[in-house]
Amino acid sequence: MFVLEISSFQLDGITSFAPDIAILLNISADHLDRYDYDLSKYAQSKMRITANQNANQTFIYNSDDRLINTLLESKKVNNRLPNLLTVPERVSELKEVGGDEIKLKNKTLQYSHNRFNAQCAIYAAQTFGVKPKHIKQQLNSFVGIEHRMEFVREIEGIEFINDSKATNVDAVKKAFQSIDQPIVWLAGGTDKGNDYEELEQLVKLKVKSLICVGVDNTALKNAFQDIIPELKETTRIDEAVQSAFRLADKGDIVLLSPACASFDLFKNYMDRGDQFKKAVAELS
Repeated sequence: MFVLEISSFQLDGITSFAPDIAILLNISADHLDRYDYDLSKYAQSKMRITANQNANQTFIYNSDDRLINTLLESKKVNNRLPNLLTVPERVSELKEVGGDEIKLKNKTLQYSHNRFNAQCAIYAAQTFGVKPKHIKQQLNSFVGIEHRMEFVREIEGIEFINDSKATNVDAVKKAFQSIDQPIVWLAGGTDKGNDYEELEQLVKLKVKSLICVGVDNTALKNAFQDIIPELKETTRIDEAVQSAFRLADKGDIVLLSPACASFDLFKNYMDRGDQFKKAVAELS
């Protein structure tokens, strides 16, 4: 058995690829510079993951995603699929395929996006025949991946979180939804045709300061300069971290969640996250 993460770029070129289980978590604006800034073209590309599936295979998808539902209803996917498993975006309780609740002690799954991802994984594992007790054991040992809502450290009551892997608007939205404290937000990089409008209400509610880290911060500034009280920009991550520390108060969160690619200033999102963590370590 192989578990693969397939990008829209790869899906554009498939001819016979047909996964036994396909999972589509969401379709949100990303890589629009590749798709003529047309979200519908990007959505159709993502949905190609089902193109060659047959009646013996399974498609697990986000039942709250408007674009996925629209494409399913318009029959732009293979309609030979009898086995559709749906997961709501807001998962309050993890469940087996049959509906029985799975109780866990893992605090990492307090974040709503982690619970959603876990529910999709549960369905996939059970479809392959993995026993619920083994699934529960693995979920209780889950610690999350580096650079995705990764707690770095707390200094003087201020928490620093590395979410460098959040390279699109939807990922940032999930991060904001997981945090209740005021946020000093570090964002920016290579913009991929982002539509920041869907972040507006969350930003108004939660973000007290924005520090733009990128070569060209025009899109971010235009989107938020009228709704965020404090906005700064820099091309150095260490300067961004120092500014964030000065702007934050005890109880605040300093969140690196860029919404953009990293290639203007860094090797990749991992390099960006590592440099963020190094700059936080140097504060103390």
